[in-house]
Amino acid sequence: MAEIGSFVLLLALALVAYSFLAGFVALIRKQPGSERLSETARRAGIASFGAVFLGAVVLVTSAFRNDFSISYILHHSNRDLPLPYKFATLWSGQEGSLLFWSLLLSGYGLVLRLRHKTDERLFAHASVVIAAVQVFFLLLLNFAAKPFAVIQGPIAADGNGLNPLLQYPEMVIHPPMLYLGYVGFTVPFAFALGPVHWAPLVSDLTITPGSKYDIEQILEYDPNIAKLTTIGSLLKVKPYGKWYATVAHFRLDANLVLQPLSNQVRTLFGYGSQNIQGFGAAAGISYDLTNHTLQNQLVQVSYNGRCCGLSLEYRRIALGQVRTENQFRAAFIIANIGTFGNLRRQEKIY
Repeated sequence: MAEIGSFVLLLALALVAYSFLAGFVALIRKQPGSERLSETARRAGIASFGAVFLGAVVLVTSAFRNDFSISYILHHSNRDLPLPYKFATLWSGQEGSLLFWSLLLSGYGLVLRLRHKTDERLFAHASVVIAAVQVFFLLLLNFAAKPFAVIQGPIAADGNGLNPLLQYPEMVIHPPMLYLGYVGFTVPFAFALGPVHWAPLVSDLTITPGSKYDIEQILEYDPNIAKLTTIGSLLKVKPYGKWYATVAHFRLDANLVLQPLSNQVRTLFGYGSQNIQGFGAAAGISYDLTNHTLQNQLVQVSYNGRCCGLSLEYRRIALGQVRTENQFRAAFIIANIGTFGNLRRQEKIY
């Protein structure tokens, strides 16, 4: 039995490793045949459930058969243990708990992969993340915490028995209920993490040769379309006091539905600071050299007092058929409490 258990866990590791690697390659490739590779990765993930399930069945069967040649059964079961507690042997020790954890994880992965038609791209991302987690646990089961390790030397006539703290009816169902919840968190994690890895990669380099000057270079690369979508160069000057100015050039070539191809020159002039009391004001424009239009115009005024502050902003966006609108925003700030209004922090100039 131990040989069968060890073999199916090794097989499960090979299946999920292939599911992860093939699924990952299929996601980053933009060539014919990627769909077929992704499908084989999905099927390998489905097959891994059968292998892990068989491994759990072998371990539980060994407990029922009192196979004390397996070290895990020797230390967590004995001949007089009632049948329900023999079943609970599966999660009574570290090796068995890891196997049970892998079983639940592969079960969640099975359901996810069977429902891939809901959103094939999103589910493919999630399947790769779950496969990566499966690889981690199956590596532990195969090389660090082996549930089918065999006793060397004479085989004992009886085992050590189950931990007395676990020999209660509630403990037969309590750990599985906890594990269902703990392992279940992997699913939303997979759905959230998958698309994040294919979000644009942003490089932002800032050089400050002196307190009055900043030079900044911004590059944004989108792996989904394999090109640089944003190239930006900025020069920031603080000539004296609270006065400042920014001159920038941005080339935008991303999603034409959301932002037309643009070759922008941006300027911003202002007075004031977010963390200093008193009045502040700033104004800026963005001119597109390609389309010969003013795409963005903004004005913001604010006042910071000892206990509270007020900010007002007007912004005009003119992107042709994509988006043209006038925006009016305001924010009232109370120290140590918060901000109220529709002018969000990331939209403020200062």
